[in-house]
Amino acid sequence: MKKVNTRENPGLAARFKVELTPTLIMIQKGNQDFLPVSAGVISADEIQDKAYRAVRLLKGEITPQEYSLYEFQKGGGFDVTRDRLRVKEQP
Repeated sequence: MKKVNTRENPGLAARFKVELTPTLIMIQKGNQDFLPVSAGVISADEIQDKAYRAVRLLKGEITPQEYSLYEFQKGGGFDVTRDRLRVKEQP
């Protein structure tokens, strides 16, 4: 975890496309890629959830679509991983 003042480091803010503070960004060690986790004020529980999902995404354990999906959305209309082409059973 590293705190960066965007006024003192505008080039760094631009590099990571930080437009709103506070912003939490996950950077995988040894990799140039970064993943924005949150922007603006959010709860500690949400930070924990998003950081956990970001680590899983960077490790390749989940897809980008699964990263963007909250637990309560699974199986619903926003779940791109669910089978949308279900065939109705014939009576």
